[in-house]
Formats: sequence, C-alpha cells, structure tokens
Amino acid sequence: MNEPTQRFLLSICIPTYKRPQGLKACVESIISQETFDRGDIEILIYDDASPDNTEQVMKSHVESVPTLRYIRNEINTGSDENIINLLKDFRGRYFFGITDDDALLPGAIKAMRRLIEEHPEVTVFESSYDEYYEKTGKIIPHDIFDEACIISKDDTDKIVRVFNEFHIYSRMFMRRDAIDLPGYERHTGTRYPHLHTIGAAMLLGTSYYTRDRLVKHTLGNETFWSYHDDYMLSGMLRIIRDLTKIDDRFYEPAIQSLIKSLPSTVRNAVKTGNGKIYRFVKCLLGIPDLRWRPQVWYNTGITIFRTIK
Repeated sequence: MNEPTQRFLLSICIPTYKRPQGLKACVESIISQETFDRGDIEILIYDDASPDNTEQVMKSHVESVPTLRYIRNEINTGSDENIINLLKDFRGRYFFGITDDDALLPGAIKAMRRLIEEHPEVTVFESSYDEYYEKTGKIIPHDIFDEACIISKDDTDKIVRVFNEFHIYSRMFMRRDAIDLPGYERHTGTRYPHLHTIGAAMLLGTSYYTRDRLVKHTLGNETFWSYHDDYMLSGMLRIIRDLTKIDDRFYEPAIQSLIKSLPSTVRNAVKTGNGKIYRFVKCLLGIPDLRWRPQVWYNTGITIFRTIK
C-alpha cells in the first residue's frame, strides 16, 4: 500500500451513498466522542456520487472539523470501488471502517485507544456490536466469544468463527501494514471482499477479539444492493480458496461453517419468493465444493420443508 504521511493514529473511513441523514448521524457519533478533539483521529468520507443533498448536509462539518475530509466521486463507482478509494487514501496508522447507516457507540474511540496501547503487536481487532432494528427500535447485543481473547494465526477454529461473522463491515479496525489491498481488489463483486482482508490479516498475524461494543449496526433499513441468486456463495468460496493459499488448514473448517449457515440463506430464499429458491438450488448444483456433500442437501431440503410447512 502507499504510505502517506501518517499524522493520525486512526482513520475512521465511511463509504456513503444516498443516506445524507444517516451519514450526518454517523459523523456526529464520531465527533461527539470523548478524546476525539485530540486531533489524531481522521474522518474520511467517500461519497459515491449521491444524487441528493449529501454534499450540502456535510458542508457544516467539513468547515468545522479540521480532521474531516469529504470527497465526492464524479460518477457512481459501486460500493466495492468506493471502499478501495478509502483504503488507498486514509492517512492513519489504523483503519476503521463504518457504513453510513451505522454509528459509533459512546466510549468507542476511548476503547480503541486503550486496545492499541495495550496490544501494539496486534494487527487486527474484532469487536462486539449492537444490532439495531430500525423498524421496531429493538437493540440486541451481539458477541462472538464469551470473553476477550488474543487469537493466534495458528488458531484456525477461532479464525474461522470470526471470519464467518464478519460480513458486517462496521466492527473491526486494523493496522495499515496488515491490509492486503490487492486481495481486496481480487474479490470485488463478491459482496464481501473485506472478508478476505480480515481473513488474511488473521492468518498472517495476531488478532484480538474485544467485547467492547464499538458500533450500533442498523438492520431492516433501505439498502442499495441485492444478493445474487447464489446469495454470494460462489464469491465466499473464492475467498475461502484464496485464504487457503495462506494456510491450508483453513479450508475444511471454513467450508463446514459455510454449510452450517445454509439454513438461514435457504429460509430467506423461500420467503423472498419469485422462484428465488429454485435459482439458489440450481446455483448449489453448479458449485463443486458443495455439490457432493450430503450435509448441504440435508440442510437445504429440511429447511425448505420446514419453511414451507
């Protein structure tokens, strides 16, 4: 990666598109944090050519927050390319990504400072978070492990467990030198290229899971993307195969974890209707890594039966 002058400890990087009020709330959740005013936290926003008043909404913050940079793309590039812009342009020692519909929880920056100071050897930090259901206002705490823990690059089981959880972009921060930008670029279009970024960092270095809740993650709101017919399975498998080149012990537990997650995907496909489940099953038949595994078809068949019933 390019090495711009690193005057910041941490860059909080926000890709945005057509969510001016969500973006405003996200930024305000950052600048209201205790210790933000030390001047060593960068806020970097890339607006993917939003056809609304996002630029005007951000104007006052751009003028009043010296460490905030707002950059507007001339044309819409898509979410993956917009995040690549952030990865190439951030100026901090650590990168923290957050989407424009999420928000930092009180104390998040203080917690990140503490973790960086206490664990300088760690290349990537993963956190707990709160799930916020916009339609009901319900908040559900979400944890991976029962307690904070150091995760060695040889602890494949824990790495796979974290990997399987990290489809959510807004809950990890990592050291600049741990970011595999070419790896991210290889997996654009898979919906979750950041999974390669975090997987590679964990397989190559030391990671740390904290039960500090850093983010409120919004669910049930409007999104500007949709799942492919295979619900990104082929993309996930590409990422798994690529990560297996780093450590071949990763492949089988990652595949088993993916198979265990199939029931929720199948339920979603059945409930979506419009032939989605038939197209999904057809995609499964075309994936060699999964096609010959009896557990795949047992999980799929029993879930279809129970959902329709």
